[in-house]
Amino acid sequence: MLLNQSIMKKLLLAFSFCFFLLNSYSQIANQPSDLMVCDDDNDGYAEFDLTITEPEVLGSQSSLDFSVSYHETQTDAIIGDYPIASLYVNIVPNMQVIYIRVEDLSSGSVATTSVNLVVNLTPETTVISDYEICEINSDGYAEFDLTTKNAEILNGQNPALFSVSYYASVVEAELQMNVLPSPFTNYTNPQTIYAAITDNSTGCFSTISFDLVVNEAAQANPDLQTIVYQQCDDNIETDGDPSDDSSQFDLSFFDFQILDGQSPSLYTLSYFATLMDAEAGVNPLPTLYQNTTNPQIIYAKVENSTGCYDIAEATLMVTPIPYLSIEDTILCVDESVTIDTGLSSDDYAFLWYVDGFIISGETLPTLTVDSPGPYTVQVIDLQSSCSVMTEFWVTELPCPDADSDGVDDSEEDINNNGNLDDDDTDGDGIPNYLDDDDDGDNVSTEDEIAELLGRNSSGTHPFVDTDNDMIENYLDDDDDGDGVLTIDEDYNNNGDPTDDDTNSNMIPDYLEAAVALSLESLHKLSFKLYPNPAKDMVTVTLSQNILNTTDISLIDIQGKTINIPKKEFNSTVELDVSSLNAGLYFIQLRNGNNLIIEKLIVE
Repeated sequence: MLLNQSIMKKLLLAFSFCFFLLNSYSQIANQPSDLMVCDDDNDGYAEFDLTITEPEVLGSQSSLDFSVSYHETQTDAIIGDYPIASLYVNIVPNMQVIYIRVEDLSSGSVATTSVNLVVNLTPETTVISDYEICEINSDGYAEFDLTTKNAEILNGQNPALFSVSYYASVVEAELQMNVLPSPFTNYTNPQTIYAAITDNSTGCFSTISFDLVVNEAAQANPDLQTIVYQQCDDNIETDGDPSDDSSQFDLSFFDFQILDGQSPSLYTLSYFATLMDAEAGVNPLPTLYQNTTNPQIIYAKVENSTGCYDIAEATLMVTPIPYLSIEDTILCVDESVTIDTGLSSDDYAFLWYVDGFIISGETLPTLTVDSPGPYTVQVIDLQSSCSVMTEFWVTELPCPDADSDGVDDSEEDINNNGNLDDDDTDGDGIPNYLDDDDDGDNVSTEDEIAELLGRNSSGTHPFVDTDNDMIENYLDDDDDGDGVLTIDEDYNNNGDPTDDDTNSNMIPDYLEAAVALSLESLHKLSFKLYPNPAKDMVTVTLSQNILNTTDISLIDIQGKTINIPKKEFNSTVELDVSSLNAGLYFIQLRNGNNLIIEKLIVE
């Protein structure tokens, strides 16, 4: 029985199809365009008015002569079963085919066609921030560049595929009429603006709104004056590099200059290490802040209750205090001692104190002291006003001078080893502290420390160094540095170089480099020394081949002979100075009674 029913249905369908074929030539069912709607909620489903397709389906045929119905399957359209309502919500998401049946009302003949129902997505929207402008002395109106909101409104959607337009009302946005120009000046404050995002390919659009707001601006350092907060360094500068100096700053010091007369109650003021942090409002600096570079620029941010802000630069600067080191000093009985700061009065001011009381009239970098006690010097930087104070003690003691040459015994310890007996500059077997002619140049030490040629005192005895080789005359056997030993400048051969004044200018020849008599013996001993300064090898070349009768020796600044490797070649000698410490030395050539010395600098 079931088999017979199945066969009957198939025969009926076949008969109907044949009938359709025989009767489908009396009318035409044209293929309509896709029927498209925009999906408000982007779920893939929407309501379609199917009757919109009828004019295209019928074409020139009269709607009075034909009936049009819509079906979910082609079979239903052919048979005429299960017509659907003309207001139809698709059951297949995004795109569904609907079949259309056209029937001739007079003949009953039928034709079919189909239409695509297409659900287009609408552009995505997100919450948009208000467009706020900060304006100094605001009147509530400003010019807004609306296009600057495009990127935020599209929120990642491709601007080549979507367009943004702006409207003054939601109705105009929905109708997409009366597009606002950009820039646009608001006419209320605040004013709501409606933006439409349109899919350029489908025409579907979404709308969203935001406000245009004009706020009163904040100002940071409105007078634009340079703002610098200077602190004197806590520590004396020792490394010569002030860029790493640091100090603690109270940043509230800047508040008055940054606000510049604006009421602190109306603004929030904060400080940041970078402009990026200030813009973002992150990582504010603490009020008590230690700078990390010197100088360091920080950023002050002034913000009002509306969120308007302004940023200004301020500089933290640590100024070095003067470097000052004065040790406790010994004052010999019945003598005076000069205390020297080593600084210049062009750069610094000086105040001297004794027992806590200022010494009237003493404002120089040096102070001559003739009485013991606690002394203090205050040094003030004339440019920065930073100052430093140092206290030192002057102790009065008897100062023995065993040889009565004007140089205290304590100063005759040339090598500073605490033993006076091993200091013998001229090598005569008499220690300097017992020798009244320490360098053996026939000029007494007492005469050589006299204040000649305008030299000034800097210690317990005058520091006299005629040739400026940093060897005091009383220890220098060539006082004027002319290559002729002081003892050999006794041109009248009376054993006393102090009364020889060849050019009658009141300056003894041994103190005047311009006077060096051309003696044959000196010509014989002339030599060249190279390289100078030197690091490894030094070559000494004699003017004549007298090496076999000439003794060459190296002497240090203390007058001691130093043994070093040397090689002799005819009139040339190579000296190996690679093992020596850097400093000043002397090359001495002696030929019989003749002696000549040249300075050598070892690096």
